[in-house]
Amino acid sequence: MADVLPGYDGELYYKVGGQAAGGSYVLLTNATDVTQDQSASEGGSTTRASKPYSTSEPLLIALQIDFEMIVDSGDTHYAAFRTAFYAKTMLGIQFYDENGGEGIQADYKIHKFQHQQPLDNVQKVSVMLKPCRSDTAPSLI
Repeated sequence: MADVLPGYDGELYYKVGGQAAGGSYVLLTNATDVTQDQSASEGGSTTRASKPYSTSEPLLIALQIDFEMIVDSGDTHYAAFRTAFYAKTMLGIQFYDENGGEGIQADYKIHKFQHQQPLDNVQKVSVMLKPCRSDTAPSLI
């Protein structure tokens, strides 16, 4: 039987300034409900031979990472992401399925930093990351 991975085994690392910046990646411990989306755009490949069916081929892969963080002004992780959002600076991100597992890395910018103030829970921010223009291409790790 194959091993299954619980969600809490996943790891998300970041580095201020991007992949090529000096310093080490830091494990983001203030993240919950992390989702990584990899979706391919479609290129139409329908021919008369495929009639009456439409066919397509996967082309460019779009990456996106979404997660929530607890709002904590004393937390260095929260401060780093808040600063990166307002300054529109890149973060190097490594997304792993588990410690020492498989993943993907790229330079990202924050496209959403949505503050939530629910009555029955702690305040959180909903964060959306998308790869940005960089001299270092996304890669599998």
